[in-house]
Amino acid sequence: TAVRTAARLGATEISNSYTNLEGSYYASDNTYNLPGRVVTAAAGDCGYEDAACLPPTGSANEEGVDFPASSPDVVAVGATSLTTTPSGWQNTLWGMSGSGCSAYFKAQVWQTTLPDWGSLSCGTHRSVVDVSVVGNPDTGLAVYQGTSENVPGGADTPGWVIGGGSSAATAIIAGEFALAGGAHGVAYPARTLYRHAGNGSDFYDVTQGSNTNSVPCPDYLECNAAIGYDAPSGLGAPLGLGAFAVRGAPVSIVPPSIVGSFAIGAVLSARPGKFSNRPKVIRYQWQLNTGNGFSDIPGETLPYLLLTNAYAGGIVQVEVLDRKSVV
Repeated sequence: TAVRTAARLGATEISNSYTNLEGSYYASDNTYNLPGRVVTAAAGDCGYEDAACLPPTGSANEEGVDFPASSPDVVAVGATSLTTTPSGWQNTLWGMSGSGCSAYFKAQVWQTTLPDWGSLSCGTHRSVVDVSVVGNPDTGLAVYQGTSENVPGGADTPGWVIGGGSSAATAIIAGEFALAGGAHGVAYPARTLYRHAGNGSDFYDVTQGSNTNSVPCPDYLECNAAIGYDAPSGLGAPLGLGAFAVRGAPVSIVPPSIVGSFAIGAVLSARPGKFSNRPKVIRYQWQLNTGNGFSDIPGETLPYLLLTNAYAGGIVQVEVLDRKSVV
């Protein structure tokens, strides 16, 4: 219901940080089939086929990949450990990040045409994951909790907490898609990522780490990070926004900005920044937040905004294409 409501209200990127062991009852579930929107889903935090979280009496038929990450309609996201080394940052596979082959969903063509697809044992079935990014809570992921509620490791007040899991990684990938302009008209945006497969300037190839947790693994690439595509880390970790770019679509290379004084009677001017494949028409939409989130200011679609008393005490931002600059 939440996913469909988000889509109905116009959300262009929908992040899903929950999982359930896939089953035959999900095979006909079309909830996440939302062509033209970015739908990301967490791979889970229990290692290969959820085996690390099975009860001691667990049987083999309780193992498997998680849904909705196993749906071929979504971008399945795994988690890495991000650490520093003398030579710079290093991404390795987080040992609890989920992976495996779907028992119920077929793989999309952009997976089965990978050069190393035949090295996996998924055959014609979906492999989880597509992409990965920092999410190991032990190496730490700073998250700002903006509302008053109980959060892991924090008090019942807003502030910074340390979080993680493939849930956090999933939200990051959805945010990166948004910064890059969304789906750009691509029905299933995972395809866009696979068109950048093997490009070292777009992806950090995660080649170290395992999520087997002492569970037998049918083939190396289903449970271990390796050169090229592998199930636990997917195509790797994105470097910048290049992996989200659609050939020919405008990509923001210098973010927009706002010039002017924030004072009643002053005029703010929007600067669109710079784009590759510069669009013929640049869309502007000024927005106002008075405490309940940003909403469009009706009729304010020019590159400038006259500040009136109606905006006193609020926060103004301008949306330029799909990139935002806030003042």
